[in-house]
Amino acid sequence: IRRIMQLALTAVFAAVVLLTAYSVQKRVLPLIKTYAQSAAKAEAAKIIYSSVNEVTKTASYSDFYRLCRGGDGKINSIEINTPGVNEIRAETARRVAENIQNSKKLQIPLGAVLNHIMFSGTGPKIPVTLASTGFTEADIESSFKSGGINQTVHSVSMRVKTTVSVILPYGITSVSLETAVPVTETVIVGSVPDIFAGNSPLR
Repeated sequence: IRRIMQLALTAVFAAVVLLTAYSVQKRVLPLIKTYAQSAAKAEAAKIIYSSVNEVTKTASYSDFYRLCRGGDGKINSIEINTPGVNEIRAETARRVAENIQNSKKLQIPLGAVLNHIMFSGTGPKIPVTLASTGFTEADIESSFKSGGINQTVHSVSMRVKTTVSVILPYGITSVSLETAVPVTETVIVGSVPDIFAGNSPLR
């Protein structure tokens, strides 16, 4: 009888462990994945902003566009600085991927994942590592807005698209992110021309 009771207790314990593991897998792991993806997106956005600022901190409007004037001094076209822009785009994409690869591990408290007010910020820390997937693109975009009487502000931003691998203790997922970072602007006095020269259109 004693042996039967031991076997029964062992079976009950094993069943409880299996049910707990199943519950964790079905309910907790998806929460961890979702929370980790959100945290990874927030961290990647910070990395993009800092990387763009590192690359363009000494850049000026003329590194992106040139205002071409006619004999009367009026602007007749806006020309993209193709060599300069291509260099900045390539360096930005490289720097973003490199900084993601070298980013520190995120530590997510299990209590924050469970979203319970009593356990918020507590519990064991879940390590999350970010890694670049190799897909990172950087492009420029611009916009025009009125800057006053007979003045137009031409703003230039760097738009970065990237996909980041999110490495968890139990598996790997990924997130995609696209964000624009303001870089520089200039004030155009007079009318804005309808003709834009270069290999890339203004957007």
